[in-house]
Amino acid sequence: MRRARWIVVLSLGSLLALPPAPAMAQGSASVEGVVRDTSGAVVPGVSVTVRNVRTDQARATTTDAAGSFTVLGLPPAEFYELQAAIAGFRPSRQLVQSLAAGERRVTDLRLEPAGVTASVNVTPDAAIARTTTPELGGSLTQARIEQVPTNGRDLVSLAYLVPGAAPARGFYNLAPRLTINGSSSLVTNYAVDGFDNTDLFLGGPKVPVTVASTQNLAILVNSYSTEYGRTGNGVFAVTTKSGANLTSGDAFLTVRPGNVLDAPNYFAPRGSDKQVLPDSFRRTQAGGTLGGRVVTDRTFFFVNAEVTREEQDAILTSPLSAGLAPTSFHNLEAMTKLDQRWNERQSTSVRYLFSDYTHDQDAGFIGGLTLPSAGLQVNYRNQYAALTHRSIVGRQSLNELGLQVGQLRANWRSLDPGPRAIVTDRGATLAVIGAVSNDFFWTESDLQVRDVFSHVAGRHSLEAGADLLRGAFDIRSGPGARGAYVVDLAGRTVVPSGPFLSVSDVPRDVMVLSYSQSFVNPEVIRTQTLVGAFVEDSIRAAADLTLTLGARWDYDSVTNTPVGRPDLNNVAPRTGFSWTPGGSQRHQVRGGFGIFYERIPFAVYSDTVFNSPAAGAIDVTFAPGTPFAPPRFPATLPPGALSNIPVSQLPPRNVQVFDPNLKSPWNAQFSIGYVVTLAWDAALSVDYVHNSGHNLIRRIDINAPTSPPGGAIRTVAEADATRPVAPAPGGFRLIEQDQSSGRSRFDGVYINLRKRYSHGIALDLAYTLSRTLNNTDDINFRPVDSRRPDAEWGASLNDRRHVLALNAIVRLPLRIDLAPVLFVSSGQPLNPLTGVDNNGDTIFNDRPAGARRNTLRTSGFRQLDLGIVREFHTTRGAIELRADVFNVLNTVNFSGFFNFGASGVRPDETGTLAYQPTVAGPARQFQFQARYRF
Repeated sequence: MRRARWIVVLSLGSLLALPPAPAMAQGSASVEGVVRDTSGAVVPGVSVTVRNVRTDQARATTTDAAGSFTVLGLPPAEFYELQAAIAGFRPSRQLVQSLAAGERRVTDLRLEPAGVTASVNVTPDAAIARTTTPELGGSLTQARIEQVPTNGRDLVSLAYLVPGAAPARGFYNLAPRLTINGSSSLVTNYAVDGFDNTDLFLGGPKVPVTVASTQNLAILVNSYSTEYGRTGNGVFAVTTKSGANLTSGDAFLTVRPGNVLDAPNYFAPRGSDKQVLPDSFRRTQAGGTLGGRVVTDRTFFFVNAEVTREEQDAILTSPLSAGLAPTSFHNLEAMTKLDQRWNERQSTSVRYLFSDYTHDQDAGFIGGLTLPSAGLQVNYRNQYAALTHRSIVGRQSLNELGLQVGQLRANWRSLDPGPRAIVTDRGATLAVIGAVSNDFFWTESDLQVRDVFSHVAGRHSLEAGADLLRGAFDIRSGPGARGAYVVDLAGRTVVPSGPFLSVSDVPRDVMVLSYSQSFVNPEVIRTQTLVGAFVEDSIRAAADLTLTLGARWDYDSVTNTPVGRPDLNNVAPRTGFSWTPGGSQRHQVRGGFGIFYERIPFAVYSDTVFNSPAAGAIDVTFAPGTPFAPPRFPATLPPGALSNIPVSQLPPRNVQVFDPNLKSPWNAQFSIGYVVTLAWDAALSVDYVHNSGHNLIRRIDINAPTSPPGGAIRTVAEADATRPVAPAPGGFRLIEQDQSSGRSRFDGVYINLRKRYSHGIALDLAYTLSRTLNNTDDINFRPVDSRRPDAEWGASLNDRRHVLALNAIVRLPLRIDLAPVLFVSSGQPLNPLTGVDNNGDTIFNDRPAGARRNTLRTSGFRQLDLGIVREFHTTRGAIELRADVFNVLNTVNFSGFFNFGASGVRPDETGTLAYQPTVAGPARQFQFQARYRF
């Protein structure tokens, strides 16, 4: 396959031999198009000017012999005005709305013959903006971002309104929440003003950007430009606001009154009188923005700050301990931005982002079967500064130099002394209690440098560039240091002595199925370096046809392991086309194919260093029936219990070793689609997408026992006897590798109907019909049988066959706006488990005999939200009053399930908990906001 890719690259030789001209930087944008007369003939020599409406800065060019024009180096802005003029024709003006960082907007113009009248035609952008690239996705303008009801002013949730994007299910509670093309949420890439904003350790955004700081949100899902790398499945790209000549700003207060108005959750506990116990949910958010000029037409500033305070009771649904547990959340987010225009050719932008948020007894860890003693206090304190300098060279060239520095600091602190206990009953997990780890603290100090150069040469728009991102990690952790039990009540009754079940309430003679503990927790100080280089040519092959040819090279230092060679052979060709038959302004056919390499989360590397056989942690599993039986519950061993014991007397350890053949994951993407303008204010797009993932990360035990025949049940001792290296004192049991051996397949049809605001209505409907299959869902995915890992092929954890998102704006009398949002999706896969270690490998992920992975389905998701907005104008600004109702119809959406096959266990011996829900999404909720704009 790699040889085939090299052949494709070599076939692009004529392209790559062109003069080097790095890329339309992700921090800048361009506008290009063709000017025609009413007969459809191209018009050369037309003077075309692009003017920033807010800052009055303008760039001009002239159409060539083919009637085409390109204006490079435009700072992202909410409104540009495109003007075209030539003798013999009436001047034409067109609004270009919400130009985002890195966008290459296509805006064709029509000139009418000069007549008696001197009026000027002013037309808006198309409902679905066209670009010269075949990229698929969607964007939300500043106006739409402010109009759509968002629970807690959460910017990421707006991505779910774009075809191909949806809420994610992750392998840990604070996992990133956005999946694109059904992929793992860890591989979604986040960008702010063209700079990388992805947490290199586990994924997700480093610094959240507030709604008030966002000018444009773009979600790229397929066939995007070579300037985007480090992901194979999608980009969440934010363009931040800038100041303007006119001083403006706002101040807001958002409140969530909680149970005073909200409907109770499906699992809300009830008192002895059968009445729902009110929870303590409250949320208050306040903040504001201010933007303007320091020097007219030269220097502009923008600042934003927001504070969130929240209290919320987590709902516990454990059959052993139901009730409410208090949690709290505190957050501060801020941004400062300064834009300096030195002259007509030189400009600089400086931006600083800061966030500090703390979860006390985090609600992401508590709830359902997880009880308060298993909670954490989580704090993130992140700050990043970025500088971008744009230089216009000659008439047709642009250079953009960018530098970003910053640090992510995370601290996860356990609130209970431990040990962890997973309480089961004949295969059914009933509760998770106690802390398993000492504090987990890490910092990620980042440096990013990028340089991008763009050049227009006749029909060619050439782009190329290079990018270096270096993350330095300091990881201090004690995972597993407090011990972890799996126990079986075997039908016995347990009564909590306090408000909730704790470790002390579990009988001391309970049956212990497994016990593990880690010792000697080393500090991991390592770096990850990501390097990328790209070249691309957008060719106006004809007035109605644009071809895109390019290639990108990526390197990830995580592949440079001590036992292998760095993966340097990562050249990724990409190609695409955009065709408007006969220069039509109504019809567009688009398509693309490309290879996309993605970064490996640094946790893959650090986990292996941390658990290495030589100098890593000592991770031991004590199993019944082996020479090293578990200690009597709930005893734990002192941290130094094994430090003075000779290695030859240590119990068999669980270790991780590097895979000598570790490679960067890559994805082959193909898309073909059609866009039709239905009316001047409405358009429809239909696209087919295919993604094929390769070299995906999964964790394999290379010392796995043989496969049990026919799903037979065996003990740990029986399984150990079949391992290639038999566990023995001083030896090893699990020898695991994070291998790049997984694969995936995604097929989807994306339908997007958009109506621009007119006649009091705006509408955006996104529908995705898709199927996602894979044999690994994340970097910690373990197959049931490491001897047969490909037998895990099945539906992805994030597979949804149908996803529909609808948002609209409806203007009513008295200037009242209604903003409904409807999100509907089919159920997601549910993996059936037995709840016990059937095959004796000490990992509790076994399925019933004959059951395949993810063969069951959860119930679907349906939610209607509604925003009601009324604006009052004053002499100095406007006052906006807003009421948002989330889950208007009070639909019950289950999100957690008992995924085991046992029955006849708690809460009563005649019933069943098999595959029953444990968590439900929020019921009907209310949010109110007052905002003053000036």
